[in-house]
Amino acid sequence: MRSAIAVLGLLASTGLASAADLGGPIYGGSMKDDFVAPIPSWTGLYFGGHVGYGWGEWDGTLTYDEGAGPVPVWADPTQSIDSDGWLGGLQIGFNRQHGAFVWGLEADVSWTEMDGSGAFDTANGYYRWRIKQELDWFGTVRARLGFLPMHNLLIYATGGVAYGETSANHTAADLTNTNPGFISGRGSADEKHIGWVAGAGGELMLAPNWIIRAEWLHVDLGHAEYHLKGTNYYADPPEPYSTDSFPSDLKFDVFRVGLNYKFGLQ
Repeated sequence: MRSAIAVLGLLASTGLASAADLGGPIYGGSMKDDFVAPIPSWTGLYFGGHVGYGWGEWDGTLTYDEGAGPVPVWADPTQSIDSDGWLGGLQIGFNRQHGAFVWGLEADVSWTEMDGSGAFDTANGYYRWRIKQELDWFGTVRARLGFLPMHNLLIYATGGVAYGETSANHTAADLTNTNPGFISGRGSADEKHIGWVAGAGGELMLAPNWIIRAEWLHVDLGHAEYHLKGTNYYADPPEPYSTDSFPSDLKFDVFRVGLNYKFGLQ
């Protein structure tokens, strides 16, 4: 009897040792106590939306060309027009995780209410030109590189190409006219821009498929030449003209927050 008990004890101890060698669980308590939650994975395709606020400026000058070349119109040739406004849009991207590092690619588009205006006088003081600029929309295609200080927190830097569409409107008021509300000319133009973008942000994984984010971007949409086509109200009858131009550079910053859905659990 004692021999049988000794053999059973030896088999039991051998089984436990084998389970430990194979990586099997050895329960010292309940299964609930020994459960370990899986580490979240950032790898995968994601899609989401964002809202935010932007602020920036257009730097440019107004020129008039009667055929001999553009001539500055304003007393101070280069002026700045401040702009700001709300924005909202969509983004799609893909992440790949390698240990504590995450890299990926993202594309987005934002529709904005960013605009600004300025009033500037001619050198002789006879006319006052009012320019209004609007950023209708912009988009980016960016690479992202991030680090995970915690399994569910990503801090990243980003940069790439930016593009967008803007519009400009102008009115010219004759300050010498006896009718103070008289507009001598009015015109408008739309332009496409392309430039670059860089920024940084952070993301928090709330659940395996849901991620919230906050990010800052600096966007430089470069130079565009607005050929302002409009109407000369001094002519009788009024006639169209396209001799005014507003070459300008657009730079702005954006702060936005968003929510993404990540497809797949791994």
